[in-house]
Amino acid sequence: MINPRQFINDILEPALRYTNLYSTDAMHLMVCTALTESKLTHVRAMQGQGLGLGLFNIKWEDYLDVVRILDGDRELRRLITLHTGRRNTIETPGVLIADIGFGALVARVRYAMAPEQIPSYKDIEAQADFYTRHYNSTADVNKTQEFIRYAKEIEGWIDIQTD
Repeated sequence: MINPRQFINDILEPALRYTNLYSTDAMHLMVCTALTESKLTHVRAMQGQGLGLGLFNIKWEDYLDVVRILDGDRELRRLITLHTGRRNTIETPGVLIADIGFGALVARVRYAMAPEQIPSYKDIEAQADFYTRHYNSTADVNKTQEFIRYAKEIEGWIDIQTD
């Protein structure tokens, strides 16, 4: 397992801050998503008909949806490519495994595609519901419960700051 505090402090938070996608609520959602999807351990997982890649278990088709969104938001695309040192966003599926920070940003943009704001980190059930509706394509009740369990376990892992 990747050390969760290092994942938060050295990978996730810097990526979100650099790209202006940071909030305490987003940090909480993203950490719980990574734990639920991969336990910060697995970089490949079968998801229904597809293969989920990286710590956020992203299907290639979902990644391509994010790329289409970034085509319409050149500033965000520029920030992501600058932060990750990539010349462009479309590469091969392996990039979601090899570049943890890039995979995190792809997952965060996927959440940014939702029509409503991320719920408060203080409302675990609302965040779990948000995860289920906007990220967990199978709407698996067990995964929703797992998200809630992780949300309770990570209390104190994220520095709470005024955003």
